Amino acid sequence: MNVQWHAHLPGVVLDGDAGMRIGPGRLVHLPFTDWSKLDSTFSFNDRQYEESRPVFYSGAADLVDPSDLGESHVLNCVSRLHTAFLLHPDAPLLPSPHMSVIYLQVEVSSLPGAVSWRRIIGPFEREWIVFGSRVTYHFDDSQLAVVRSGYEALEGFDATRAFSGVESSLRTLEVTTRPEFWWDVQYSPAPRMMTFRREPDSFRRYTDSAVDSCMVNLELQSSRRRT
Repeated sequence: MNVQWHAHLPGVVLDGDAGMRIGPGRLVHLPFTDWSKLDSTFSFNDRQYEESRPVFYSGAADLVDPSDLGESHVLNCVSRLHTAFLLHPDAPLLPSPHMSVIYLQVEVSSLPGAVSWRRIIGPFEREWIVFGSRVTYHFDDSQLAVVRSGYEALEGFDATRAFSGVESSLRTLEVTTRPEFWWDVQYSPAPRMMTFRREPDSFRRYTDSAVDSCMVNLELQSSRRRT
């Protein structure tokens, strides 16, 4: 069974038009005409959409197991990519794509050749796609190469064999990037209703330390597997 997806990456901005392939997908900016075919909720907001230039993680995969309807596979890939972004040395405050919208296309088993689109909608709904985020991080090819290396390291991550603290550190990174944990933020799902200053130095030191710890432990785990 073939599954295709487009997962919005809130807060990610690509420098230049070219994306990069990471794992089974590619980082792209979907033109408004393509996005509106997936979701017609904001059919008259093409100007705002193009100004925010939302980035999507778009990919496809052939699944062997007929019991897997594609959702678990896609969510795992998207979660792994988000974690790889968080492991970047800049420790970006990027909310999980699960808080925005993930578009999922799967084949209809009862109708050969037919496909069905599903939307997995988080608390941001479509607001961050159309209007963008007040807090953004720009990534060029060299920075995305670091993210891709993190993704590849996480592909072999096994929580049952990991050193103590790795899994909880990764989980803590994900939780503390949610907007309700941002410093001095008045939060609303609509980014126009949100004000942001900057995270305090103590929080920055904490995230830097967590990133360093996670990367060291993942490298040690990888070395242990090779030996």
